[in-house]
Amino acid sequence: MRITSLAQQDTNERKNNGVRSLEYGWQYRGDWLLIGAQCSGEAAFFDTCSEEKFIAEHYRGYSIQRDGGTVEYHVEHPQWRVWPASSYLAEEDLSSFYDRVSCLP
Repeated sequence: MRITSLAQQDTNERKNNGVRSLEYGWQYRGDWLLIGAQCSGEAAFFDTCSEEKFIAEHYRGYSIQRDGGTVEYHVEHPQWRVWPASSYLAEEDLSSFYDRVSCLP
């Protein structure tokens, strides 16, 4: 099974009294997994040596080929802005999801 077998996904964004709530959910092998965050204020560019920049600013992507090989590709996008999160949620055990995905052929 490959990651492309994700059956459904859903995104929800709400703004109430200056607080932005974002949620992203997807179904994998019959289980719904959900991550989300609440943030407020204005979006800003990453700090030069921040964890956010380290995680988000990647300009290479990788994908599995049908023959089992891997292809690397270059990604171009404008610099992203981020909102500081005041809270977050992660429903279900996401570590078990990533363990299953990392074992895919």
